[in-house]
Amino acid sequence: MMLVATVIASVAFQGAINPPGGVWQEDIPYNSNSTIHHSFHSSNTLKTFMTGTAVMAYPASCQENYYTAYLITNFVSFFASICVIMFIIGRLPLKIRFVNGY
Repeated sequence: MMLVATVIASVAFQGAINPPGGVWQEDIPYNSNSTIHHSFHSSNTLKTFMTGTAVMAYPASCQENYYTAYLITNFVSFFASICVIMFIIGRLPLKIRFVNGY
């Protein structure tokens, strides 16, 4: 159980550090002639792509909702696996045992 919790925690951590789709490698200011901006800006919202921000986080073809769902499920799995690791390390019993009184 400790091995599985450790693997899940490490995979969830790496998923948060390196999100799917990657991150922007450099600041890209708004340019109306850029194909990047045409594909990511469907309305009048003018944004600069900031370094280190996940590519999936920008609103383009409903990817923003997928990224939010990804972050929530990633956080839940990471938190649950860390809780299991802490329970095991702290020797908290996961099963309730009744002891006969002597």
